Amino acid sequence: MKKSLLLLVAVITGLSAWAQQTVINVVEQTAHITQTSTLYVGEVVLDGQPSFYYLYSEDMTNTSSVLGPVRDCLSDFKDGNFSALVPSIAGESDGKGIAVCSNADYESKMNSDWTSAANAGQECLLNTTVTSSSSENLFETNADFVEKCTRLLSDNGIELVDDEGESLAVSGILGVLSSINSDAVTYTVIDGALVKLVDRSIDYYDELVTVMYTKAELKSNETGVEDINASQPRSGQRYNVMGQPVGKDYKGVVIEDGKKLVIK
Repeated sequence: MKKSLLLLVAVITGLSAWAQQTVINVVEQTAHITQTSTLYVGEVVLDGQPSFYYLYSEDMTNTSSVLGPVRDCLSDFKDGNFSALVPSIAGESDGKGIAVCSNADYESKMNSDWTSAANAGQECLLNTTVTSSSSENLFETNADFVEKCTRLLSDNGIELVDDEGESLAVSGILGVLSSINSDAVTYTVIDGALVKLVDRSIDYYDELVTVMYTKAELKSNETGVEDINASQPRSGQRYNVMGQPVGKDYKGVVIEDGKKLVIK
């Protein structure tokens, strides 16, 4: 009886060792968009020099999973100025709405008007004039940016679909909210060892974020000393060379409205 028990333990132990050899084959990956939001990114230039950068959104959450992909997509854009702002959002409390500005003095002023870098610049940089501003989404016109966003999916073999299972084109940056694995399991023996074969399908549930980038260039308004003579009204009063007022019938050298005249 004791020998039989030992033999049974040995068999179970051996099977357990075989079962630990597992081969996982991912046969399908699908991304479902369950949440959408818009992130406004702005660059404000003053007198030819970058003044400040900002990220603003009313519908993103502070703990949005898309922040990582946003950082990846922006890391090579504008020498990392935008991506440097992204990590500072991650530590904020839960709730919708993010507002991060590279100049802390302006961060408290951020509001719904900051969907435009021109409006942001005018609200923060007083006594300035907007000389140029973008009206289109400059990220959409940047081929490298769009290509990198697309590659985040294609490199991993992920198919993007809608709720009906129809394929979608990438129109923004994806962040994974959750994922579910579905496994089809079979067993086989390879080189005398039991191998567990797993054909895995992964469904990702994502947040899709459209990045809207605008840029505005402003210049400082010039101020200077006004021409005093030009601004003073003409009185017509005449003065002699001693500075004394004289009448219209005075003959000789007179000064009238700053000009020297000879009256004969």
